Amino acid sequence: MQTPTLKLLTLFIVFFGLYGCSQEKQPGLFFKNVKDGDVLSSPINLEFGVEGFELAPSGSIGERVGHHHLLVNCDSIMNGLVIPRDVNHIDFGNSETQGTIELEAGSYLLTLQFADGTHRSFGEKMSESGEITVK
Repeated sequence: MQTPTLKLLTLFIVFFGLYGCSQEKQPGLFFKNVKDGDVLSSPINLEFGVEGFELAPSGSIGERVGHHHLLVNCDSIMNGLVIPRDVNHIDFGNSETQGTIELEAGSYLLTLQFADGTHRSFGEKMSESGEITVK
């Protein structure tokens, strides 16, 4: 026989368990293995993560569909602008979730930026930046 306290506790756990599962995750972009202030050696292996958006190759179209770009010594690109392709703007348009870069010794700002199938930025809300030092 269950006591009233045990019944209440069971209901509480079930309710908040279901409530937590039903909540839509907030969109976000992040480095999985590098954080602001890290001191690293080159080559640098980076891992990328995304929540609330679907990861898909360049050319894929959808409201919350896109792929990663890595910006070296650049802040996030404004929403709707096309991210250029050059040595400071690296496109991971094949849905990659990791990449390796080589950097000389020094300090760098790394910005992970998410963009749609036509390389248009989703803006600051879908970017993550951090400063690293390469020794």
